[in-house]
Amino acid sequence: MNYIKMSPLTGMVGYGGGGTGLTFKSGGGPKWYGDRALWGGGNSDGVGKQNFINYVAVPSPSNASDFGDLQSSKKWVTGAAGGGVGLFFGGDTGSRTDEIDQVTISTPANATDFGNLTNATEQGIAVSDATIGVFGNGTTNNGATNSMHKVTFATASNTTTWGGNTTEEGHSQGAGCSDSIWGLFAGGSGVQNGEIHYFTFATEANANDFGNLQRRKAEIGGSSDDTIGLFFGGNRNGLFDEIDKVTIQTTANASDFGNLTQATCQGAAAGNKDRALHGHGSIVGGDQTEVISYVTYTSPGNATDFGDLTDGAHAMPGAFAGD
Repeated sequence: MNYIKMSPLTGMVGYGGGGTGLTFKSGGGPKWYGDRALWGGGNSDGVGKQNFINYVAVPSPSNASDFGDLQSSKKWVTGAAGGGVGLFFGGDTGSRTDEIDQVTISTPANATDFGNLTNATEQGIAVSDATIGVFGNGTTNNGATNSMHKVTFATASNTTTWGGNTTEEGHSQGAGCSDSIWGLFAGGSGVQNGEIHYFTFATEANANDFGNLQRRKAEIGGSSDDTIGLFFGGNRNGLFDEIDKVTIQTTANASDFGNLTQATCQGAAAGNKDRALHGHGSIVGGDQTEVISYVTYTSPGNATDFGDLTDGAHAMPGAFAGD
C-alpha cells in the first residue's frame, strides 16, 4: 500500500478542530470524538520515552503528521477530549507524574500546562462527555487506585475529586469509552480485570457493574461513538487481536466485533462518529508497531490498515479525537 505524507492543515480552521463554522455531523452539541485523532507519548524500545504528538484526519486513511510535543517525554499517558480541547493525563517520565498536557485540537503546536492530577498517576483511564473529563484508576506511588477525579475542559485547572470510585478494587492498564451520559471503565490488571463498570456524568457516585469483556485482560484501548463502545486487543499471558463491543447504555457482557490486523496490547484508540482508529502498541515477539488500523462502528468486522504513525514503533501512548 502506498501512503501519502500529510502536512499540517495550515489555515484550515476547523478541519478536525474546535471554534469553527463546521458543524458536527451527528448534531446535539459538542462531542468527545471528532475528525482529527491524536496520539501522544509512549515508549520505544532502544529509544525510551517519547514526547511526540501525531495526528491524522479520521475520514482519510494515510500516514500521520507531526502535531507537536508533550511537555515532557513519558509513557502510560491517557487521553480525553471535549469542546476542541484535548488533554493527556499523567504518565511515567522516569517517575510517575501529575502533569496534564493541553492542546487545541485544531492547531498543531506543542502542548501547554493545563493543571495537575490529584496524585501522580500512570496507566489510568480517562473518558469525556465533551464538557467534563473524568480520570480514574491507574497506579500511584501508593499502588493501584480506584479513585476518580474530574476536570472541565473549558477551564484549565487541577483535577478535583469525584464523589465515588470506579470499582471495589484499584487497578490499572484498562480503557474507557463514553457517550454524553455514561462513562465506562473496562479491563485492567487488578482482581476485576474482566469487568466493565459504568457511571453517569451527571451524578458523582460510585460506578456500577455493567458486564464483562469477552475475557480478562489488561493493556487495551477504547473508543466510542454516540452508541457503541469498542475495546481493542489486550494482554493476559499472551496478546489478543479481538475487538470487544458494547452498547453504552445497555448493561450486558461485551460481544465479538471482529479482529485487529495483528494481536496488539498497549495501544490507544480514538475516532469520529463513523470510525474508530487503533494505533501503536506491542505485538507478538516483543516488537512494537507504528500501524494504525480502523473499523466502522456500524459494520462489525475485522480492522483495515489506515496508515502509519510518524514517530516510529512504540507502545503505551495516550489518544483522543476531536474537532
